[in-house]
Amino acid sequence: MTAPQATTPVPPRRPLSHLTPYVRRERAGLALAMAAAVGVAATEVLQPWPLKLVFDYALRLHPHAARAAFLRFLQDWPVDRVLLLAAAMLAVVAVLRGVFGFTQTFYLSRAGQRIVTALRERTFDHLQSLSLAFHRRSRAGDLLVRLTGDINVLSDVLVQSSVEASGRLLQVAGMAAAMLWMDAPLTLAALAVLPFVVWVVAHYTRLIREATRAQRRRESAIASRAGEAIAHIAVVKAFTREDEEGRRFAAESGAVLTAGVRAGRMESAMQRAVEVLTALGTGAVVWMGAHRVLAGMLSPGDLLVFAAYLRQMYRPIRDVANMVNRISKAHACAERVADILEVQPEVVERRGAQAASRFRGGVEFEGVSFAYRPGEPVLEEISFRIPSGARVAVVGPTGSGKSTLVGFLPRFHDPTTGCVRVDGHDLGAFTLRSVREQVSLVLQDAMLFGSTIRDNIAYGRAPTGGGSGATQPEIEAAARVAHIHDFVVSLPEGYDTVVGERGATLSGGQKQRVAVARAVLRDAPILVLDEPTSGLDAESEAAVHAALERLMQGRTTFLITHRLSAVTAADWILVLDRGRLAGQGTHAELLAGCPLYRRLVEHELAGHASLAV
Repeated sequence: MTAPQATTPVPPRRPLSHLTPYVRRERAGLALAMAAAVGVAATEVLQPWPLKLVFDYALRLHPHAARAAFLRFLQDWPVDRVLLLAAAMLAVVAVLRGVFGFTQTFYLSRAGQRIVTALRERTFDHLQSLSLAFHRRSRAGDLLVRLTGDINVLSDVLVQSSVEASGRLLQVAGMAAAMLWMDAPLTLAALAVLPFVVWVVAHYTRLIREATRAQRRRESAIASRAGEAIAHIAVVKAFTREDEEGRRFAAESGAVLTAGVRAGRMESAMQRAVEVLTALGTGAVVWMGAHRVLAGMLSPGDLLVFAAYLRQMYRPIRDVANMVNRISKAHACAERVADILEVQPEVVERRGAQAASRFRGGVEFEGVSFAYRPGEPVLEEISFRIPSGARVAVVGPTGSGKSTLVGFLPRFHDPTTGCVRVDGHDLGAFTLRSVREQVSLVLQDAMLFGSTIRDNIAYGRAPTGGGSGATQPEIEAAARVAHIHDFVVSLPEGYDTVVGERGATLSGGQKQRVAVARAVLRDAPILVLDEPTSGLDAESEAAVHAALERLMQGRTTFLITHRLSAVTAADWILVLDRGRLAGQGTHAELLAGCPLYRRLVEHELAGHASLAV
């Protein structure tokens, strides 16, 4: 049968659509922020009116000029009362603006933080669901930049800037309406530059978006370059390649600089163009407005309100223009995050998949073929049957498909064709979690976390029901099986000793024995050992081998190894060659009937090569 390798391809969505579910969750807070933005816009519209009262009804600099009809009652008020009213209005408007501004900022900030947290968690979970093949062809630095920096930009810009831009546009609309009510011809003169401003912003938006997209790609590349150099610092130092790595980093950094300067140049050009256009509009209004005041068609207070509106109206327009660079960068970041979220897992659970009960450990491959890329098979027509509790050695030349073969057991990938069964049941019929919980792995690279020894061992058992997952006695018992307990208790902090990243503060043998303890604690019926003693000295190898012997008791074990002693002790041996099963059987049977196996053994005995070479 054929197991699914990926879900049905889905058409790519617009990048910002991935934010929609999280924005909906925060709609109440965003609605309050939007209402507060309306309040801020209203106070901006009201802000110059107290000064109009002072000029027109207290100072009365132009008593015959046209005035607002609804304020004519102020003509009969004493000057002190008008001044008191103007001062009170200034204070009230300031307080209201402060309240509305605080409300807008608080709810926007809270919504933005919640959205970015939810989106980051979803992206991280999605990254974990993707296949090992995806992660092997991806650069960790690039993924980290998308997971952290890109998502932060999305929250900061798309959530907050959208509401802020909406508030600015409401402010412009309110001021334009008030200006039209006060003097239509002067308003039309003030707004005449707007079409040109819109064209300039639209033109530069496209250019800035392209530049910022290139800049983000370069930033990911530099993060990947730095991450690789730091992760392999021992190799860099050993081969005295610091200068070359510095030159490579400088080249990547220079590319980021070039892209950033181009984006900055576009942004600056747009801002200057908008400023020139708004200055032209301001000059036209001042010239025309002054003539209308002299003609008695407009009061000095009206011109003051116009001038204030014009300054405040052009400012939001410039603010919106200034947001274009941030919004363009956010759009580029949204595309990069969407690229990850739209990658479909290559291993998926079937509809109706059931949780597997405890495996006994019988394994069967029936006509299994697999290809990472169409037309490039890695394994072809692999068939064998292993009883529960057996030890199976997997040997063959490098690149013959050994790691791919054992990767079917924890369902790191599913067959392109054929079927993998455990205890007579197709693995594809079970949930991924229930399958992987029953497979323990000990790899050539122990892959320890930068945490305590206790945490690294306890990682083998997932917490259930809110508990810790493993008790201290259970951790110590697993460590004893792995022959690492005595070493751990000899440390000043014992099991609370923090190991370096990837276990850098431990020796190779110590790391492997911690990994063995982790596998012991998992207590899975199927065990996969991928070159677990490769690269160790004789003493460390002996200690790890003793730990593995205890671990393998009663478990179905698949061992990838080039050690002849381990191969000859196996119950069954699988010999792979260029993706095909060149032979299977016991050591004696293969010596007699498999030329490739016999040749590998002869090379190993002669010390010329190894069984895995």
